[in-house]
Amino acid sequence: MRLEYCFALLPLFVPLEVLAFNFSVSSNPTSCDNLTVTWHGGNPPFRLLISPAFARPINLSIPSQSFDGNQGFFSTQLQVQANHNFLLTMSDRAGFGSGGTSLILNATSPVQGSTNCSTNPELPFTFEANSALTQCRDFVFSGYEGAALPLSFIGLIPGGETFRLETNKSGSYTWDVDVAAGTNVLFTAVDAHGNSGGSTDILRVVQSGDSSCMSSNSPSSTAGSSTPTISPNPSDASSLSPASVAGIVIGVVSAILIIGLASFCFIRRRKSADPEKSAPYLTPQPFHRHDHHGSGTLRLIQPLSNQTPMITPTQLPLNGEADPTPFVLPEDVQSSRATDGLTHPHAAHFSNRRKSTLGSRESNPPTRFILHRDADEVSDNLSEEVVELPPLYRGQ
Repeated sequence: MRLEYCFALLPLFVPLEVLAFNFSVSSNPTSCDNLTVTWHGGNPPFRLLISPAFARPINLSIPSQSFDGNQGFFSTQLQVQANHNFLLTMSDRAGFGSGGTSLILNATSPVQGSTNCSTNPELPFTFEANSALTQCRDFVFSGYEGAALPLSFIGLIPGGETFRLETNKSGSYTWDVDVAAGTNVLFTAVDAHGNSGGSTDILRVVQSGDSSCMSSNSPSSTAGSSTPTISPNPSDASSLSPASVAGIVIGVVSAILIIGLASFCFIRRRKSADPEKSAPYLTPQPFHRHDHHGSGTLRLIQPLSNQTPMITPTQLPLNGEADPTPFVLPEDVQSSRATDGLTHPHAAHFSNRRKSTLGSRESNPPTRFILHRDADEVSDNLSEEVVELPPLYRGQ
């Protein structure tokens, strides 16, 4: 593997910029008391939307000094009537709802301060959403005659995503509900001038048995970023969120993968640059051959050099056959094996066959040659009964 290919793979292991923007709220929010919100990640400017059910949403701009480094802290008076449900939605430079929406919160009775801090100013316009919210069925928004078009209906799913429905049609707008049954949704309306038309109650989608309108793009109760959490107390708000912990874990794992890949490429490069270390070295082994010039003993042959192993071929005698004597057991050994009862039943037969073979080879008569002579050299003393025909040569 070439080194440049290894470094080309490194971006595959580098995580994208982690902006796990999520927020936490103090536990048991009380009406007219301070509401504390903390968050991790994101990019300023930040905004906080407080959406009470059947009331006018409150859109707050968070000061830039509330965000330092990667953490933010913001506190404001909760202007929601006691025993009313509400949702919190945070946004940053990425767009509306980029920080997610909280679960359904309830403003309990105030502990300190005023008991009537909520204000209900007159709304520039209103709208109606009176039809049943049923999966894959029509849902009608109407009664928004005073709104400046285009008009946006913003759906807030507790602990999940936010989505926007926009229309240029006056009078009414029909929406095919592509949200799964059992999901809670709160709707608020904003016209072209940024005016708010109030909000609905928190509605629940009803099952219809029809899922033809559902797709992977359908809004869900699972937020794209981390679901906002509720801290048990304000002191816990500074603790790391699950999304931040997940980002740290991903970063550590990615760093380990990068280091491992770089080490692998470096080792491969060193091996390819030093072929002597990478090539296998054959250790020379001594071997034996039969010495026909001595007394029949075995002689150890060593390599000529420790650096250059060399194998010397076995030399055979120039005349005759190789002496098979080293492969024949001495007579005393053969007799002892034949009498100790430990030999194989067929050992005697095999030994006899071997001896007979060797004996036949040793008792072969010397080679005999037949000499042919030319016709003019044939003796006249040959018997009349035997006539030897001389060979015919092409030169005659």
